[in-house]
Amino acid sequence: MSAPRRAGGGARRALRGAGAAALVVVAAFVLLEGGSSLVLFVRDLAAGDGARPLARLRHTRYDPDLGWAHVPNVHVPDLYGPGAGLRTNGQGCRAARDFAREVPPGRLRVVCSGDSFTLGYGVGDADPWCAGLEAIDARLETVNMGQGGYGVDQSYLWYRRDGRALDHDVHVFAFILDDFRRMQERSFLGYPKPVLALRGGGLVAENTPVPRRPFWAGFVPPLARAAASLRAAELARGARPAARGGDDAEVTALPEADPATFALVAKVVEDLAAWNREKASELVLVFLPTPADYRRRAADPWRRLAAREAAARGVAYLDLVEALRALPAPALEPLFIRPGALAFRAAAGHPTPEGHGWLARRVYEAIAARPRVAERLRRLPAPAGAAPASARAPAEETRTAPAAGVSVPRR
Repeated sequence: MSAPRRAGGGARRALRGAGAAALVVVAAFVLLEGGSSLVLFVRDLAAGDGARPLARLRHTRYDPDLGWAHVPNVHVPDLYGPGAGLRTNGQGCRAARDFAREVPPGRLRVVCSGDSFTLGYGVGDADPWCAGLEAIDARLETVNMGQGGYGVDQSYLWYRRDGRALDHDVHVFAFILDDFRRMQERSFLGYPKPVLALRGGGLVAENTPVPRRPFWAGFVPPLARAAASLRAAELARGARPAARGGDDAEVTALPEADPATFALVAKVVEDLAAWNREKASELVLVFLPTPADYRRRAADPWRRLAAREAAARGVAYLDLVEALRALPAPALEPLFIRPGALAFRAAAGHPTPEGHGWLARRVYEAIAARPRVAERLRRLPAPAGAAPASARAPAEETRTAPAAGVSVPRR
């Protein structure tokens, strides 16, 4: 009777040994997988886009009305690379000189409002499309009121506070798709900002004075992005791997085409149109394209909204998303900054100097096509060394807004 007991005990010991070995293998695998996930987490945190600095931290400061604004009279040589510096004037615009209230004799003044695509993120002072208007026609004096990270709301508020104080002949109010999403949020990349609200039929700024940014806020976005790569995060999402790469990587969150934001945009356009009429100035709305707009259709509801409101207010509307889509795909590469080309965060996808030139030519066409502007230019003497008219793109091409088929009102 003792032999079978010894055999049974040996079998049990063998099973226990096999089980222990299996547990060791599983534990080793878990440790390896967990360690690898941790390594990837640290790598993403250290090398990810969120770890790279924001260029605007070199030339902006807290602003209680706008969230952030340029430091006046700052000069950052070679900010974006050799020869690609940034300079602001005493009024907080990207310019090398201050602007008098009155338009200088012999010039037409163009105020350019917008975000980093108008500021010229990633390029030198002479490269942004706003400055490019002067290069095309020296009779123009341009005022660059672009600021990185601004939504339509902040561009509107900055113009309302400071831009209206300047006399001008043209006001180009430019925006990209993401600027509408920013209107829906009280912060951008962890930096608090104002938001617009309709009160008594008018626009008021809420979340003002804008709260100062908590010292820890800068650590949250990169931590969240890096944590998303952990296996535990994938398990919490239902074991679905996070989508990476492709055009989706260029837009972190798509704006919702909601009626509340539509109503705010409509009032913004109404106010801008009224203020420009008071100044006998031409308002031109410009929808600037991003690389993602080439194939994505998320911008289309907002493009239709901008076209509709421009037509309702009798102002010009230039849709450059459709113009970009008309290009062959290989033509896009030289127009936008490639990923990794600059050390600064979120630089990829902004226009290159060549891209800004492409934008400037089309914005100039839209401006010059306005009868009142064309008449004023006709009365001014041609600047010395000006390019002949034949060297400029014909203004006829800008008489309609191609994306929505809306005729640009002519005055």
